[in-house]
This record gives sequence, C-alpha cells and structure tokens, in this order.
Amino acid sequence: MPKKNNSKRPQASSSKPSVPARLVQVISSDGITLNADVRALILSSTLATTIKELGYDKEDCVDMKPLPVNNVIGFTLKLVIEWCDKHKEDDPAIAQAEKDKKNIFIPSWDKHFLSMLPMSHLFDLITAAYHLDITGLINYGCKTVANSAKGKSTEEMRELFGIPEPWEQPSTSTATWDD
Repeated sequence: MPKKNNSKRPQASSSKPSVPARLVQVISSDGITLNADVRALILSSTLATTIKELGYDKEDCVDMKPLPVNNVIGFTLKLVIEWCDKHKEDDPAIAQAEKDKKNIFIPSWDKHFLSMLPMSHLFDLITAAYHLDITGLINYGCKTVANSAKGKSTEEMRELFGIPEPWEQPSTSTATWDD
C-alpha cells in the first residue's frame, strides 16, 4: 500500500487546536467558544472593525486569538453565526439598500429561520444583532416581529409578547401601613 504524502498539510500548534485560516474563534458572554468563518463575522460592523484593528483581514486570520463577544450568550451567538454564515457571500450593497428601504422583503430562508424561533429567542437575536451591528439581521428580525403582530387583538399581542394584564403585574410598592 503506497504511503500518503502529508507534507502539504499545515502543522497544528501544540498549544491550541488547529483552526483553518478563515476560521476564527469567538467566545460568548457565558464562556462558550464557537468557530466561525471570518467572512461571516465581518457582516457585523463591530466585529469587522475589531478584526481590522487587530491587523487581520478576511483572507488570513491565522493565529488570531479568540474574539470575546460581550452581551451575547452562546445559544444566541450560535444563531447569529448561522445567519451570518448563510449571508457571507451576499453583496454588501444589497444590505445597505435594504437598510434604506421602507418595505423590507424577507427572503424565504430568512423567513423560515426566524419564524422557527420562539419570540423570546427572536428578541435575543435582534438584540445581539443590534449590539454587533448586523443590519440585515436587525431588519429581518424586526420585520418578522412586526409581521407577527399584524391583525392581532390586544389580548393576542399580550399573549404573543408575554405581556401580563395590568392587574396581574406585581406591585412595585413594598411599604405597608401598620396602625
């Protein structure tokens, strides 16, 4: 049996796991480490600026230290990465044009992805997109929330958004009157 030639394989560093040149590790606020394609991460203006300031670019991120992503828990960060990975090849000019439009069209993949999330996770995802400055995700997420509220009664909206009735809300007063 002939021997395989492995001489072209990159050597892994003994101090940390090997990550391909376009993969970057990100660490969520709750300490979860995830790998993400740098081309996906740069959809976040916040992360794109950080990567650039560290002296890296979308073609070469070898030996980049893990990027902390504050204010975003691991579960939500995984959703953000999934969305960004799907859109990493999109034309940035389209995202800017969508930002300026009054009527936003949500593509079918995004509609399915966002509609599968419970409302609380969707709110977390929109908040993360806001912190990370991901325009397309903010627009599609907010449009999804708006569409879900269309035509609903007050009661239906309270249920949808988890808002208690005014008389069910706990009192903020803790003072008592004793005679």
